[in-house]
Amino acid sequence: MIKIKYFALVVIFVGYAVVNVLGPENYGLVYPLYLMGPLAAILAGVSVGSYYGWGTRHGRAFAFMVASFAIWFIAELLFAYYDFYSESGPFATIADLFFILAGPLLAVGVILEGFIGKVYFNWRESFMAFVLVCGLSL
Repeated sequence: MIKIKYFALVVIFVGYAVVNVLGPENYGLVYPLYLMGPLAAILAGVSVGSYYGWGTRHGRAFAFMVASFAIWFIAELLFAYYDFYSESGPFATIADLFFILAGPLLAVGVILEGFIGKVYFNWRESFMAFVLVCGLSL
């Protein structure tokens, strides 16, 4: 499990460094690296979920998070398809629906994990954070 987490961190770091080195003029070479972030998050989440067991409270919280990362990965793939191969352009497509769905799932996973850690939740602040995450996903 530790090796997968370190691998995910290395992938994210290397991807970030390559994006900054290549810059926006090489967008076709850089864009596939944006897929590395969600993919690394999926790998790390599956590793942690497997460690705790998917039937436990931690496992269920991580299941929501992994589902969110998987939906985000699908959204990125769809966006890349519409951006590079479609004549219609990448805006206002089915990829946007996937981006919107990913935020609330991640929020539910984080909130569930917070309850497990016996973190005190102010329901008003939690609801506002949920609305903020949903709004940022738009």
